[in-house]
Amino acid sequence: MNHTFQKPYNCRNLRRYLLLVLHLFLTYPAFSQERIYNVDVRVEESNEGIKIFADNGELLPMTLKMDFKTEGLTPSDGNSELVVLDSKSSNALVASFTAIPAEGYGYSYSYQIIKGDINSKHNDDYAYCLPYEKGERILMAQGYFGKFSHSGLKALDFNLPEGTNVLAAREGLVIGVKEDSQISCLNPSCLKQANYVDILHEDGTIGQYVHLSYNGALVSLGDKIKRGQLIGISGKTGFASGPHLHFQVTLPSLENGTAIATKFKLAENWIDIPKEKEFYTAFEY
Repeated sequence: MNHTFQKPYNCRNLRRYLLLVLHLFLTYPAFSQERIYNVDVRVEESNEGIKIFADNGELLPMTLKMDFKTEGLTPSDGNSELVVLDSKSSNALVASFTAIPAEGYGYSYSYQIIKGDINSKHNDDYAYCLPYEKGERILMAQGYFGKFSHSGLKALDFNLPEGTNVLAAREGLVIGVKEDSQISCLNPSCLKQANYVDILHEDGTIGQYVHLSYNGALVSLGDKIKRGQLIGISGKTGFASGPHLHFQVTLPSLENGTAIATKFKLAENWIDIPKEKEFYTAFEY
């Protein structure tokens, strides 16, 4: 979603110019939903120059990708193209510019909101647990880059029957919940109808549990979740051919979320990436 506000300006006459292009994206590569984040950017002007501040009302860090065009202004030390805002923070100084004496100034800026801390790195040594109850034997219906709906996507589809308990594959903080949908279909138009739980991990990645049942989220925003904790009930909401759990882990990136491959503990001495059309039995958390 893009918003553009523009008006002409003349630096010599000290008329102010502001061009704001706001890009809002969701980090679900597989789910085309739009979300307006609780991030506010504002400018304070004075004869000495301008300062740009931001507030982040989200439960996780957010990154701003900034672009500036100025006349009659010089950048102050510390200005950066990528600015990470702490979770639940306010009045963070994003950038500042000093006016050149005896000149009028004008400026424009644009920014992209990126969900998460752009500096995050996935802990590739972490072995996730299977997201269902101990002793259950479940088919991996679709693996990474699956031909049905995972083309070009690193995501997994566990063939969970509707009403099955969904467990957290990794500990973290609940940062996203949707459970109000009762709609499913085999058309991409139903993508945004999928119920889900999103969990922020310690390394800044985000685990996504998708296609939960109506009222099937058993956690709330801000909850701290343990590995193996019950977080939801499986369903078939959204773009789905039948009941299953879509699981993926995304890393904050300029592409607004890059899905990554993750390893699972599949047996006592067996850590691997689950393969499509194979059955796996959960044995521990």
